Order: sequence, then structure tokens, then C-alpha cells
Amino acid sequence: MESNLVYFATSLRANGLILDKLTRYTKIKQYPEDKELLEDVIIENKQAIEMTGIYRDIINGTRELSSTIINNRLNNVMKYLAAVTIVMSIPTIISGIYGMNLNPNGMPLSNTPFGFLIICGVTILLSGIAILILRKKKMI
Repeated sequence: MESNLVYFATSLRANGLILDKLTRYTKIKQYPEDKELLEDVIIENKQAIEMTGIYRDIINGTRELSSTIINNRLNNVMKYLAAVTIVMSIPTIISGIYGMNLNPNGMPLSNTPFGFLIICGVTILLSGIAILILRKKKMI
């Protein structure tokens, strides 16, 4: 629609130039009724040019508004996905550290019978704390 308005405004400006030349052209005899009619046509052409400019501005405003709404929604989705990534990275880091092939004597809680459950509990606790912090900051 915007491109149609551009074409329309361009043709109206070209018509305006021709109408201005007609007012200055003296070789054709113009009757008073013709002069009044030509002046009315020139006024209508100028009004049409102004209207196309107004409609083009309205279309630009509408496009910018919809672009802003889409960008806002995208920002909210990206914020949520970043929060989920933060929460999911905590268990990944802890399981990655305990999954390494290291000397079992150097890893904390590796020799206790409930070490795995304790580490799972700490992981869940840290993830819960991260969720609470992100909820407090309104990211989730």
C-alpha cells in the first residue's frame, strides 16, 4: 500500500507541474470559466498530494508500532530463554565436574554412601535459588 501511495504521489506531482505550465501557457485562449476550473483542479491536486503524504505518514506510524510490538515480544521471549538457560546450566556444570575422570579421593563427598544424593540435593537447591532470584527480577 505504501508503494502505491509513492506512485500516486509521484504522478500527482507530475500532474501539478503540467497544471502549473497550463496556467502560464498563453497560446491557447482561456475563457474565465476555464481559468476557474483550472484553478479548482490545481487546488484539488495539491490537496491530493497532501492527503497522500498524510496517509504515508499514517502507514509509517502503523508499521513502526507493529515493529515495536514484535520487538517487545521477542525481547520477552529472549529474556525468558536466557533465564531458563541460567537455571539449566547449574546442574550441567555440577554434573560435568563430577563426571570427570579424576582421583576419587580428591572429589568432595565421593567416599560417602549418600554423596550422590547430597550432590543432587545441592544441585536442586542451587537451581531453586537461581529460580527465586530470577523470579524476583521478573525474568521468569
